[in-house]
Amino acid sequence: MANVWRYIAQFILWMVIFGIAINFLKIPLKHFLPSFLFVYVGSIGIFVLGEWDQAHYYNLEPPLVALALGLLIANTVRPPAWLESGFRVEFYIKVGIVMLGATLPFTLIIWAGPVAIVQASIVSIATFCTIFFTGKRLGLDRRLAATLGAGGAVCGVSGSIAIAGAVGAKKEHA
Repeated sequence: MANVWRYIAQFILWMVIFGIAINFLKIPLKHFLPSFLFVYVGSIGIFVLGEWDQAHYYNLEPPLVALALGLLIANTVRPPAWLESGFRVEFYIKVGIVMLGATLPFTLIIWAGPVAIVQASIVSIATFCTIFFTGKRLGLDRRLAATLGAGGAVCGVSGSIAIAGAVGAKKEHA
């Protein structure tokens, strides 16, 4: 209970950030706010469960519990319509990708040096090209091949989701 004000402040911060983004997606904030509140409170509950002293014994780490709960809900129950505007997995992943990139310290890039940056670039480009051209040769749609290539070259699912919108890929391609 000591951190309740921090959680409220964090919720307000996320609402401001997501409110701006949701505005660009033409989703009314009055539809998004209740569903995001549900998602936020649920995530706090999952983290509280993860803090339980027996959670490690039962392998109840928060990401695993969230995944299991999401799979259970998605495959057994149809959530009410008011929750749909907050259940935007792709939106949250894209925000996470941007935030992850924003936390990469510029000093780390300078410290790694130009050789490390060139090596990483060569590996990423070679991996993308290999997957992309192999996919095309196997008869895959160019957009799907590009999505697979970005996923393999960069960072998996988040890379695939990030590039899918840029290449006009279908939702199932990501």
